[in-house]
Amino acid sequence: MITYEAYKERYPDVGLTNEEFVRFKREALADLSSACFHRLPASDEAYYDRVLETLCELITMRKQAADEAEAAPKLASETIGNYSVSYRQVVAQTPEQLQAKARRIIKLRLGDTGLLYRGAI
Repeated sequence: MITYEAYKERYPDVGLTNEEFVRFKREALADLSSACFHRLPASDEAYYDRVLETLCELITMRKQAADEAEAAPKLASETIGNYSVSYRQVVAQTPEQLQAKARRIIKLRLGDTGLLYRGAI
């Protein structure tokens, strides 16, 4: 489908390691296959670029969600005597929120291709 090098060419600003790419690609392919009822044609050239772009966008979405979860501060505020520190509390996305976001991306990118099935998205 897509290689790490090809992804880096399309999205050079996303700081993604090869190991992260493999993990997020697997998750993105699962989202995409599920939306197409595991009948995504591997050899259909008509929509190859759109499927590839959708896959790249799903990988990027997963990477951004992982970065947000990692950067989420554990402490909202702390006060010791006259010293007080507050952090903006960031809530990591739930798996359900990630799934909904993935479905929106898939529907937006592939909704008019005939690759999705009515009621699936």
